[in-house]
Amino acid sequence: MMALLAPGWSAQAAPLAATAGKATAAQPAAHHRTRFPIGGMPNGARDWYQTTYGVDELSTQLTGSGALVRFSFRVVDAAKAQAL
Repeated sequence: MMALLAPGWSAQAAPLAATAGKATAAQPAAHHRTRFPIGGMPNGARDWYQTTYGVDELSTQLTGSGALVRFSFRVVDAAKAQAL
């Protein structure tokens, strides 16, 4: 059985991993933690992208199938954004 487990997993952790996604009344669902504050990208990061790459209004979306990520942005300085 140990050969089927990924490195770093133990036999005791395998049964817990199978039920980790299911929330019960005694165990609330875990929230995904992010390093960015609520409200999107910090203003300092927005300024950096605008001065470095000449783009503004950055956003990402998953496509309908969920297999691709769509990146969109508004070009502010065409000379700097040419690399993109």
